[in-house]
Amino acid sequence: MNVMSPVADARDRALSEAFEAFAAKRPNTKKLHERASAVMPGGNTRTVLHTWPMPIRIERGEGAVITDADGFLTSIFSASIRRAFTAIRTRGFAERSGKRSIPA
Repeated sequence: MNVMSPVADARDRALSEAFEAFAAKRPNTKKLHERASAVMPGGNTRTVLHTWPMPIRIERGEGAVITDADGFLTSIFSASIRRAFTAIRTRGFAERSGKRSIPA
């Protein structure tokens, strides 16, 4: 008997349940991802930043903490993402324009 099959099945069920719970708590993120997916493969211009089941959509950030489109706070420990967001915030784009990257 292959003992790996039950382990893999349990793992796959747990991951599926976790992905469903993640998406269910983030309706705004899901809607933005669906709109972006209509015009970009995977809904993201940088496939290395894609996360399953969908990438987060950042509304704002302060220091190492970002807030997504559904109000969830996340600490960022990746220097490349932090640098990119800091550059945008420093230029004041979001504050001046009041627009998102995908129009509502």
